[in-house]
Amino acid sequence: MSVISGTDTLGVGIAPILVGLLLALPITITGTLVLIRTFRKQVARSMQGTVGAVRPEADKRPVQSRAFGDLQIKRIDVTNERIRAAHASPIVAAARQRAWRLAAIFGLAACAHPVVLAAIMSIKFLDSHKPRTQHQIGAYVLLYAVYFLQTATPVTLAVAMILTRQLRFLIVSVLALIAALWGLGWTLRGADLVGLWVLIAGLPTGVVLLLNARRVRAVGSIVFGATLIFVCVIIIGHTYGALLFADFIGPVHFIREDLAQLPFPTAVMRYLDEATNVPEAIEMLFSDTWRLIRADHAERMTLGYKFLLVSLPIITVLIGVSMGWLFIRWLAVRYLTRRASDQMLTIDVLMAIFTFTSFLFFYFAFGLVASICTLAGFGGYKLYTYRLFRPSIGISPAVGSFKLLLLRVFRSDRRGHLLVEKIMKSWRYFGPVRLIAGTDLVDSTIEPHEFFEFLSGRLSRSFVKNREDLEHRLLKHKPGPDPDGLYRIEDFFCHLDTWQMTVAYLARHVDVVLMDLRGFSSARRGCTFEIGMLLHSVSVNRVVLMADNATDYAYLEETLRLAWSTLPDTSPNARAGQHQICLLQVSSQHHALDCTLGLLWEKAQQSV
Repeated sequence: MSVISGTDTLGVGIAPILVGLLLALPITITGTLVLIRTFRKQVARSMQGTVGAVRPEADKRPVQSRAFGDLQIKRIDVTNERIRAAHASPIVAAARQRAWRLAAIFGLAACAHPVVLAAIMSIKFLDSHKPRTQHQIGAYVLLYAVYFLQTATPVTLAVAMILTRQLRFLIVSVLALIAALWGLGWTLRGADLVGLWVLIAGLPTGVVLLLNARRVRAVGSIVFGATLIFVCVIIIGHTYGALLFADFIGPVHFIREDLAQLPFPTAVMRYLDEATNVPEAIEMLFSDTWRLIRADHAERMTLGYKFLLVSLPIITVLIGVSMGWLFIRWLAVRYLTRRASDQMLTIDVLMAIFTFTSFLFFYFAFGLVASICTLAGFGGYKLYTYRLFRPSIGISPAVGSFKLLLLRVFRSDRRGHLLVEKIMKSWRYFGPVRLIAGTDLVDSTIEPHEFFEFLSGRLSRSFVKNREDLEHRLLKHKPGPDPDGLYRIEDFFCHLDTWQMTVAYLARHVDVVLMDLRGFSSARRGCTFEIGMLLHSVSVNRVVLMADNATDYAYLEETLRLAWSTLPDTSPNARAGQHQICLLQVSSQHHALDCTLGLLWEKAQQSV
């Protein structure tokens, strides 16, 4: 019969959601890669365009034929002494302290998830095993601790993602948890704790790890959420639509007598189970349905209802697209209005994925009430973070925040990007990072509202048009940090005739400038303008240059000398005496981060 109980109906709806989760991941990975590639191409094309902007005033000033004072290039090698000094630097210690503090906050907040899930699993176990002795009660306490550890994957991942977003470290953190479960299972005489972990957390862990792959992590979580909503709406809409039509023209039942006596969803599942090894039987179910199934009131299917049945796929697609679009817009608005940072949104998505899959697992394992209780874990996480990140009692910003301008040689190698990303991540604890947007750092710097503008076909709004537009954009940037204490990476999209003006203006309104000249040579001379602009408009006491073995030092020194010989009268360096510019030479990335941060902090302090 086609009459289904309320629980059966919910089960029919939840099963497609699980299918939607499995479908959403490959769609997300493929879609994200395509979207980021399209975004890069559109940015590159717009960067080569012009808007008729006036060249920066600095280029029009008459220059002098003589230099003011002497320029000394101080080369700093990453030596053991420099490394020890960097480790003792206040900024390095403070950055690590704040990173661990945030990791502890998010880790404690994420504990709400395993606390709730372990309680549900323990209660279900206690229903069939009543404790009678003190020894048994102790065993059940141990059981709760085991359940907590089995469901604590989001805690492990949340802590690791705060400290680093590198995929290999996330994998190591998960493997460490699995190793702990294996060791505990061996101690408990062969209990298969790893197998139970795979059932509960294997799928969401795989989803989160794939979404944190470097090429998709910038917007992968956003695309996954929207895709999951879209796919689930379509599957649920089709499923319930088919059931409603079946009820309308029913009772619907199988012609086969043994299946006709079963509830219709049960009969379908049994038929599919029997036909697993017979592809023709499954094909018949969908292509020649009426040879297997009979509706007692097929005459009720009028032309209007047939039209509605045909329109159902279009309606569900439109609803799915609308809900997915609203989800992306909601995230963009939350980020734009500073109600959440990019880091907070990332951890929110992590917790939502684990809550979502736990809801499905607990429904099939323990029933509806238990699955609903799993939502309390996500609620506890949000309540804890909301309470702790309130401005009145939350994380306070760094006293006297410092703005960093990052200039760089555009490069395509990912190892070169890694150091820049680490520097930006660490500096965000002390002030905003400003840079000219490019296709090289899209994976790290694209923001939710920029992604929304791109999807809306309005990416051109993100590009600087002229000086007035640039000043207006800077006024819109709030000086303080986000609720979690992190300052933002403020990237500026520029056209071919606005980037020089933007660089010159930003350089005058920051506290310290880092120029990444790794790979700089006569063949890659795109930074020549920035070098001259820095010497002309920024005190060399606020500038740090970074080079490596791929840098053409002779050409770099020649460029610096040439720019120094044409200082205008208005330059802050146009005064007598010795002037020193620091050139940090990094041969590896292992200790370069601390040395760079320490040197930047020294220069920033000098600007106060």
